[in-house]
Amino acid sequence: DLVLLKYSVQINGVDEIALMKMDVLDELDELKVCVGYEFCGKVYDTPPQSQAHYSQIKPVFETLPGWQKPIAHAKSKADLDDNARAYLKKIEEFAGARVAVLSTGAERDETVYL
Repeated sequence: DLVLLKYSVQINGVDEIALMKMDVLDELDELKVCVGYEFCGKVYDTPPQSQAHYSQIKPVFETLPGWQKPIAHAKSKADLDDNARAYLKKIEEFAGARVAVLSTGAERDETVYL
């Protein structure tokens, strides 16, 4: 949910993101990311301000292609394929903060510092 990520970045003053468990997305042919909420016929890129509206909103998804090669165990950004890098770029642009740390596996040494 990029909308909630963006909101969290804004209210907490975050400028860098640690993205964990990206390797679990390796098997997906496509990724659906929430880029807005539809409410009363309009699309918003911010979460509703009233809890009562949450039952009435509909998420708006953008579909991104999955990666062509697994990122599990990648050691650098260069080890990621174009689709994985595009996914990171989408997160950064939408949220307004850069991805600084990327987990590519379960082991401690499977962390990429970007």
